[in-house]
Amino acid sequence: MRRGCRCSTFTGSADLAAAPQPDPFVPQLYRVDRVRRELADTTTLELAPLDGSRPAFEPGQFNMLYAFGIGEVAISISGAADAIRFIHTVRNVGAEGYTDVDLRDAINSGQIEGPHMLVSGPALGITG
Repeated sequence: MRRGCRCSTFTGSADLAAAPQPDPFVPQLYRVDRVRRELADTTTLELAPLDGSRPAFEPGQFNMLYAFGIGEVAISISGAADAIRFIHTVRNVGAEGYTDVDLRDAINSGQIEGPHMLVSGPALGITG
């Protein structure tokens, strides 16, 4: 089953303020159109807006991506400004609170669609 991904785009530019923009505090629905495995720990996601319009963005800007029932994370936009979709390339460098484990479990159980994820939980060690 495919579920949507909510993105809110925050702009800080006076140049973009003149163009009509959706309210940055109201999540916009997007669909994951394409998933590309770049490296073992790096994946590129292409997100298409369900309403057909993608807000303008500037270099260095990020989206808050939210997966229903999983949580949210800030991800930098890595695509071209004139692209139809938002493009995000992400790399697992360790997640706070083991949210990467929760996301992997949601993908594996079919709650959301996503790439195969190899993640690490709490460290094991000898005490005393």
